Amino acid sequence: MQTIQITPDLVMAFTNVILAIAAIIAICIAIRQNIIHKKTNNPYCNINCVDCAQNITIRIKNNGMGAMTIKSFLICGKDSNVQYYNFSSCISEDIALTYYSVDIIGRSIAPKDGLTLLEKKDEEKVIDLAVKGEYEKLRKELKKYILKLEYIDMYGKKHVKEKDLSVIYGEQRRIPL
Repeated sequence: MQTIQITPDLVMAFTNVILAIAAIIAICIAIRQNIIHKKTNNPYCNINCVDCAQNITIRIKNNGMGAMTIKSFLICGKDSNVQYYNFSSCISEDIALTYYSVDIIGRSIAPKDGLTLLEKKDEEKVIDLAVKGEYEKLRKELKKYILKLEYIDMYGKKHVKEKDLSVIYGEQRRIPL
């Protein structure tokens, strides 16, 4: 029976083979983790609309696990081909808004974070009829529009979200207060 003589060169060769196998396994695990990461870290955008007696708010919220970057935002008229880029252009000037965003293109929204597009809010407990009229006028104007939001995730994949405001602010959905 022949015996194998263990020499330093033989030990070095076995060590190199074991290191090569370990490196290949590590690369395979990294590739698999990257695939899993891309599938689970996507943004999920919601356009939330709040309509209460003294609060009307439209807000973009990222409910996903990854960041989102806004590429385009349009406010489209339902009955016409008119398009606006922000609410200050399409809402009547005699309605006093608490807040509205002007330029949101290029803005990033982190996971579980949001961006307010429009807000009309009164902190007072009792509001007069003129202010109530402003709220009703704002609801009538908002129900004429569809919001179209285009955004990308951190991997460059494009997503589109639309919201028809007549579903929220239309007469069929209003609950008397």
